[in-house]
Amino acid sequence: MRLILVYRARSRVRFAVALLHLALVLGWIGEALWHASVRQMNRARALAERAGVASA
Repeated sequence: MRLILVYRARSRVRFAVALLHLALVLGWIGEALWHASVRQMNRARALAERAGVASA
């Protein structure tokens, strides 16, 4: 019985670690997407300024 409890505890720890890794990966992906969108907005602003249609 004790062996089963140890196995279950280890299983839950592995699951928790997997969830932590998933959260970290999703956070990195979200941050990368955020920076990519900021770069796109900066490019759009630069193009609009060059074309003379930029708003204040």
